[in-house]
Amino acid sequence: MGLEKRDRVGVFKVMCCNKHMIFAGRVPLLVNRCYGGFSLSHDAVNAYNSECNAESQIVAGGREISRTDRLLAAVYSRLQERANGICAKLELYWVEERFEEYLDVCEYDGYESVSVNFEKYKLDMIHKITTMDVSSEEKIDRIQHVFMESEPSIIDDNGNPI
Repeated sequence: MGLEKRDRVGVFKVMCCNKHMIFAGRVPLLVNRCYGGFSLSHDAVNAYNSECNAESQIVAGGREISRTDRLLAAVYSRLQERANGICAKLELYWVEERFEEYLDVCEYDGYESVSVNFEKYKLDMIHKITTMDVSSEEKIDRIQHVFMESEPSIIDDNGNPI
């Protein structure tokens, strides 16, 4: 059992045998939950590099990699605690795809917390709506829909909000 290579749409699939399946409509988010800082073990770096193309390979520690990288999530799912680098305790969370670019990862002495910048998301959506080629009534309806959206949730592997 292992990881499948990137399919045509660039999505990684985690093979069965564990509970870490990519939730529909959500992207993975890997976060460090202890003081010391985000880092990957040598096993995790090697597993990641063996599954990706040469341009995407990471160096020791993996600090530069996107926390929403699907392959990184698959490697973590397979290795679990063995993916943790020195002084790291990584945890996998999930967030709706539409909020991926609005994630804020903050750290204090290496301990990370994550949130969605929902206000920026709403402002961006309103800006997109105002530039659409639709009637004023349609724009108003769409903007009202944006304001009625509920705060996004970031969930753990069991579907519990963090």
